[in-house]
Amino acid sequence: MTVWPEDKVGRAGRNGDFQLTSAAGTVCESGGYGVYEDRMSERTEDKRKAIADLAQALRSENRALVRDEVAQACRDLEIEQAKQFKELKSLVQKLLDENVALREMIVDGHFVENMNSREKLDRQQLYYNAFKALSFNAIDGDYVEFGCHGCMTFPMAYHEAVRHRHKAKLWAFDSFQGLPPADGPEDEHPGWVESKMSTSVEEFHRRCEKKGVPRYAYTIVPGFYENTLQKSLTIDTPSNICLAFIDCDMYSSTRSVLKFLLPRLKNGMIIAFDDYHCWSADQISGERRAMMEIFAENDRWRLVPYLQFGWHGASFFVEDRKIAGN
Repeated sequence: MTVWPEDKVGRAGRNGDFQLTSAAGTVCESGGYGVYEDRMSERTEDKRKAIADLAQALRSENRALVRDEVAQACRDLEIEQAKQFKELKSLVQKLLDENVALREMIVDGHFVENMNSREKLDRQQLYYNAFKALSFNAIDGDYVEFGCHGCMTFPMAYHEAVRHRHKAKLWAFDSFQGLPPADGPEDEHPGWVESKMSTSVEEFHRRCEKKGVPRYAYTIVPGFYENTLQKSLTIDTPSNICLAFIDCDMYSSTRSVLKFLLPRLKNGMIIAFDDYHCWSADQISGERRAMMEIFAENDRWRLVPYLQFGWHGASFFVEDRKIAGN
């Protein structure tokens, strides 16, 4: 039989309940261990609530911290984007300054691409490559343009010559009165209409100035070709040519231009025909016909295909048969 020490004996209380005591005092009363468990549960719940409150406080604090970090990251991003936009704007402006064709395609800050703008870029590429080749191969001389309506390609030639440090002077040959009347069936084409495609001398100068071509950099030779090219000995005309751009559309005009160029041909110069692929249902291309006829009659010079530009144009470089050995 086990004998409990007095200080650990549960003394009887009212209603048959008892109280378990120890040296440390009362542990559980009025119901024994059930009451003890209830009190422990209350204390656990209090701790859980305290932990939950602390966790909520931490979450709130973390949310505020995250919010501040996100806000700062957004501000940093805005600053970086503003910096990049400024750099991009500067780069675009530089490209526009250097590229006449591209500059003309920007309308009210928006890029506008259509058939005309695509053709401008194709011509721009021709001038870039041509002056690059002329400079690299040390082919000096002037730039001559036959057919200058709209002053579109003339500024391209100037800016590409400057870009590639080529010292070409520019010459503009045009009636400045539009197309002449057809001189025969070879001149006929649905797109070639008498007096159409006319730009006055004053308008040509104004457009050159607007597109950054200084007045001292070029000379104009106004008049129809039968009155200017055939009288070249009595007027100021170029004798050393590196690049000839022929945009006079019609067969008779192109033939006059090529006859003017024949005594000025040299190895390495470039000739570009803007309407080389402009034919009709009844006629072949007038520029191509004139080219084939003139060079078929010549036993010294031949044209070697160089670059096609757009759907309409083709260019060639001149080769001396004596140098080539055949």
